[in-house]
Amino acid sequence: MNVDARIHRVHRAVVYVEARLFEPLTVDRVANAVGGSPFHLQRLFTDVYGISVAGYIRARRLSESARMLRDTHKTVLSIALRCQYGSQAAFTRAFTKYIGVSPAAYRDGAEHQLTEVGPATVLELCHRDNLEATPQLHWQHEARPLVGIWGEADLACIDDFTRQQDALAQRFSDGVEAVGLGGAMLPGGRIAFFLGVDAYHRACASGPDELATASLPAGLYAIFTHRGASESVRHSISYFAQTWKPPDSIRKDDRPSAEVFRLAQRRSESLDVSLWIAVHRCEPEEALA
Repeated sequence: MNVDARIHRVHRAVVYVEARLFEPLTVDRVANAVGGSPFHLQRLFTDVYGISVAGYIRARRLSESARMLRDTHKTVLSIALRCQYGSQAAFTRAFTKYIGVSPAAYRDGAEHQLTEVGPATVLELCHRDNLEATPQLHWQHEARPLVGIWGEADLACIDDFTRQQDALAQRFSDGVEAVGLGGAMLPGGRIAFFLGVDAYHRACASGPDELATASLPAGLYAIFTHRGASESVRHSISYFAQTWKPPDSIRKDDRPSAEVFRLAQRRSESLDVSLWIAVHRCEPEEALA
């Protein structure tokens, strides 16, 4: 089976799942609908998308449950039952493990670790061909001072990020390296973020407005490289958040992660973006946890 055929077989499975997301679903049922054995579909889905069919269904239901908690007045129990959990307790355990806070705390605005998973598109399923999936470990021995601008964006809207990149490009030469730092999650699925350049470029900045400051924290980072269109970068980030399993010797860290790219490439079809995922080396006891 060629690459396009594999991707479109998985996409047919995604379309089937999305149409029945709040119905009882099994891998057997999905496989029967799209053709082939459950074993073959599981292997194909994991190879193309990076997670299992069941993992995709779970991530989508929990993402939708978060949206319902945020945007509706439905009770936690009604959301749990709609998302095919047998009880409120079972839903609460799954939601807390996935998102980092309980459904009630999430609804009240508590800080959380949610990366919402939207319906997979053909673009998202294709994007893994543009990834270097094995990260390079890199020590940032000192904090990297940055100057730039703060903004906010809808995670699903590439135009919000593009506008910030254009605003930064107006202040600095296209040839400089830009660093994006994720900030706090905001109501309505928006995120605050910082976009800047190394602080020593401050003297070259144009425009009268004062620049904000931030820094890429010192520490250990796992660096992945995305190569492809800028609109697929967010799919790479979602993929890493959902599927990358660090080796036993390291753990993901609370420091902000970063995206590093050349401003001149921001609209290029061959945009190279280094995704810096903050990690730390763990003690033996932590590795066994």
